[in-house]
Amino acid sequence: MLSIEHDKRYTHAFVDFHMPMNGYEVIKLFNEQSPETKLTMITANRSLIDNDRLKEKGVERILLKPFTLQQILECID
Repeated sequence: MLSIEHDKRYTHAFVDFHMPMNGYEVIKLFNEQSPETKLTMITANRSLIDNDRLKEKGVERILLKPFTLQQILECID
């Protein structure tokens, strides 16, 4: 089972939608174990993403692959 290290504080997490674990499951984990962490979803296929559901779950941004360093920096500013 995946867990978040409790002795560390994460200000931001970039979650790939198609990891070995479903992106929604990872978002749920962050919401339960580290609710202060800002979330950005990464995907190569935006058509599979439910924008409303992600916003409801606390995802602030969606980055479509390929993305630039500038786009990453904009997420964490």
